[in-house]
Amino acid sequence: MAARLGRFTDAAAAARYREAYDALAAQWPAGSEELDVTTAFGDTFVRRVTGGDGLPLVLLHGLEGTSLSWAPFLEELTADRSVLAPDTLGTAGRSTQTAPILTEADRARWLDETLDGLGEDRVHLLGYSNGCASALATLIHRPERIASAVLLEPMLVRPPLASLVRFMTAGAIPTRRRMDRMSRWLTPGVDPTPGEVDLATASRSSYRTALPWPVPPTPAELAGIRLPVLVQLGQESVLSNPDSSEDVARRHLPGVSVRRYDGLGHGLLHQAPHRVLPDALEHLRRSDD
Repeated sequence: MAARLGRFTDAAAAARYREAYDALAAQWPAGSEELDVTTAFGDTFVRRVTGGDGLPLVLLHGLEGTSLSWAPFLEELTADRSVLAPDTLGTAGRSTQTAPILTEADRARWLDETLDGLGEDRVHLLGYSNGCASALATLIHRPERIASAVLLEPMLVRPPLASLVRFMTAGAIPTRRRMDRMSRWLTPGVDPTPGEVDLATASRSSYRTALPWPVPPTPAELAGIRLPVLVQLGQESVLSNPDSSEDVARRHLPGVSVRRYDGLGHGLLHQAPHRVLPDALEHLRRSDD
């Protein structure tokens, strides 16, 4: 059982990671709530920031991220609504996994039970990169409380093999230098702070992630999604296959809108938030009713 649970390699590794995590936590706004929600898969740590009167927005971070990843965008994201940012169970962060997440249906159940524990009846989802897997799983398996979704760089098709190999190789020996180089390859034009690189390095070196590798949904699964979905793709992305992803989205997602951004890559949100966020926020406003 333990081999299928997300876990730190030892107590010293957990302490090193928590030190890097806490160093970034000061960026989160004062007065926000810190919550722990019990699910069938473990306790989920969630940050809540109160905002406008629109439906709440759930923020689902990428593979090496945490709830802290959203700090630079909170002013814009909370203008119309409150936000809820979990540390995804099975990845490094302050959540604690106690049972394995083996399928996409499990992934959806985790998020649905988290929302239930938070007392949320209806929300929007915003997933970024690997966070789109949790959003898509929920749209497919547990859509009842979801109003709409924004998917930034989702895996709607398999990534190019060369890119996948490079991604896995870079993380196999997660030195600070390697992680910094991988970040610059994935998000050209974005300079991560030393604290962000430290946290990503600590995550790769100290934590054993236990989540199913995201598999692109089938055409039938996508066709069953009857909610408004905005897909945002970087034209220069090394992972999302923007041409193929747009084709799949337009052919199989009934309520989809697609936006592609010239000159931006996988890290489009960090590269040009002034271009990407307004489209996402407008989609959420149109889907509030």
